[in-house]
Amino acid sequence: MAAGFAVFILVFYIPSPFGPLGTLNLLFGSFIAAGVSIIRITFVVRRLYRCPVCDGIPRNRGSVLLDPETCPDCDARLK
Repeated sequence: MAAGFAVFILVFYIPSPFGPLGTLNLLFGSFIAAGVSIIRITFVVRRLYRCPVCDGIPRNRGSVLLDPETCPDCDARLK
């Protein structure tokens, strides 16, 4: 994901030796790389990051909690 965003930013600061079509291809490729990375991260979180007791994803008002002490749904200890 970082590589996709880095290429996207660098395209605007470094002149492309490939011409306008090459620049467009780099931009498109960077969006594809970042998008695939975001989809993959979402898939892994939804599949693997779960409470062992209630099988729910630890969330707080719609966002995923990173490194919680207890599950907000069933209060099971996660550490």
